[in-house]
Amino acid sequence: MSKNKMAIKVAVSLMGAVSIGIVFFYIIFISKGYYHADCTDTITWAEAVLDGKALMNSDFYYACLLPFGGQLLMVPFVAIFGVSMTAQLCGMVLFAICFGLALAFLLRSMNFSYKWSVFGVSALFLIVSISEKLREIFWCHIIYYSLGLLFVMVGLGLVLRVLNCEKSKKKYMILLLIWTVLCSMNGIQALTIYGLPVLAAFMANIFFDVKTPFASKKNEKKYKIILALILAIIVGMQLGKIANGNIVAGYQEGYSEFSKQSQWLDNFLSFVPQWFTLFGVEAGSGMLIYSCEGIIELLKIICSLVVLIVPIIMTIMYNKFETIAYKLMILTHSFMTALILLGWVFGSLNTACWRLSPIVGTSVILCIMFAKWIYDKKQYHRMFAIIVIPIEILMIISTIGILKINNTRSESNQALENVIDTLEENNLQYGYGTFWNANSITLLSDNDVKVRCINVNESGVSPRAYQTNINWYKDNSYKEYFLLLKADEYDTYKHSVNYEEPIKEIESDNYFILVYNYNLLENK
Repeated sequence: MSKNKMAIKVAVSLMGAVSIGIVFFYIIFISKGYYHADCTDTITWAEAVLDGKALMNSDFYYACLLPFGGQLLMVPFVAIFGVSMTAQLCGMVLFAICFGLALAFLLRSMNFSYKWSVFGVSALFLIVSISEKLREIFWCHIIYYSLGLLFVMVGLGLVLRVLNCEKSKKKYMILLLIWTVLCSMNGIQALTIYGLPVLAAFMANIFFDVKTPFASKKNEKKYKIILALILAIIVGMQLGKIANGNIVAGYQEGYSEFSKQSQWLDNFLSFVPQWFTLFGVEAGSGMLIYSCEGIIELLKIICSLVVLIVPIIMTIMYNKFETIAYKLMILTHSFMTALILLGWVFGSLNTACWRLSPIVGTSVILCIMFAKWIYDKKQYHRMFAIIVIPIEILMIISTIGILKINNTRSESNQALENVIDTLEENNLQYGYGTFWNANSITLLSDNDVKVRCINVNESGVSPRAYQTNINWYKDNSYKEYFLLLKADEYDTYKHSVNYEEPIKEIESDNYFILVYNYNLLENK
């Protein structure tokens, strides 16, 4: 190996170590300061697995049903450390390792070199960490967006091994079948991001290959993979139904409905602004374009547009790419994007920008693939810079953004920490609060203070059937129980028809803590 090649390899390795290290630094040392109720789902599902001694717990009210979900990574840590931030952070570190290995596996399956694989993993890690919302989606809990992207990377990697590794094709085919069965247990979410896009990509690849007859022997292996995927999806879906039993996930069902026809155009037009929001663009009226902050926002806008547009260019150039790997990745991205956009325009996905996060992931992967393709075509080196420089700018902005928030925490998180201190000072260990204050406190206090989710309205307080276990409301092992209410909730409860007088009240910032010598939710 020449000195130049060795120097490049060392430089790339250093870049990879720094990039990935920054993400791990965020997970381990910073994420707790931005932890909130939505981040608690994965670890509470892991607790539900242990409590119910089954993949899905019939006593638990789930937001969504993911039998083959990230909670499985957290189960051993919850078993060791309990429902705590230690278990949470260990689980997220393990997921990040799996996520990086999945992309490395995909890129190596495409015959990418070591340096290109490291660059690809580094780029994806940092770009999906560029905004607070993306950091939450990928590194604070394991939900179908990040999980689906991992499914795609492993699944496509296995597909490419089946196609290209003649000696080991049976082994990889078996692994592909098992993987697809497991992924398909997660139902429509896994189908939208992984199963259907990969299946459709194979069918489209055969259709667009006009030089090869449908009945050609060249397509025989592809037909076998298509058949295997269909069977695996059907089996996985059925196993998922068995695992889920009669459990219903209200949140998951809620955004699967059609939106009003009069909203469809507005839904479509909201895509680009929401794309910018996902990349952390905060430009607004009053900010000077050529100020320091304005230039950074402008760079985010331009570079995020590059990430959005490059896959479109690659789709147009589809026939220019010689390898099946490129064609399948382009088609998988296109079909996945189309399925998400169907829900975005005609359904209710448009209410949250983070539902576009799988598209961000596959778009970044395609940008890396396009950059490598251009680099290998020696005559296109100027175009190479147009792709790589925006990617590197986004990586730098992401790095600076993470380092800037070191030793900080969100206002809501700080308020909850103050409440935890007050509860512990008063020896209060079990109580109830609304969603944004319940599971968060349980985790942030390392389960020393348990807060269960309730509704507060003019009828009083009642258990909320969302991200909670019905048995949590039947506990009577504590001497005192509490209601944790914000000022407006306190006012609502105080004037409700079923208001119950506490033995004492404690104020903490904008919170009211009502203490009872009995469990007021036990019979509700």
